[in-house]
Amino acid sequence: NQSGGFLGLWYHYTQCDSYGLYIQIENAFERGIKAVIKTGKVANLHALYGELNECAQKYGVPLAKPAYLRRGATSTVAIIENVFSQDFNHCIAELKRVETMLTGFQSSKM
Repeated sequence: NQSGGFLGLWYHYTQCDSYGLYIQIENAFERGIKAVIKTGKVANLHALYGELNECAQKYGVPLAKPAYLRRGATSTVAIIENVFSQDFNHCIAELKRVETMLTGFQSSKM
């Protein structure tokens, strides 16, 4: 990978309508560790981000829009903020909150 690559963990897959969502934790070495929400092929990433952000606010999950929303085989639709800002217990609690939020989002789409 020309950008140096990263180590990643992909988990908590949810299926919504015709696309899936999942959490990805990535360690990009110099840029640090971050958690994001990824999706497969979606026609309107901006609309999906808006819907996810609205749901996230209900669950107290702080999301940020990526600098660029690029369509591809997989796309980052949201950055999960403050997951790795404190100790391990905080990280686990925040990730569990994101899991609950994605499950709630999935239920609202069925």
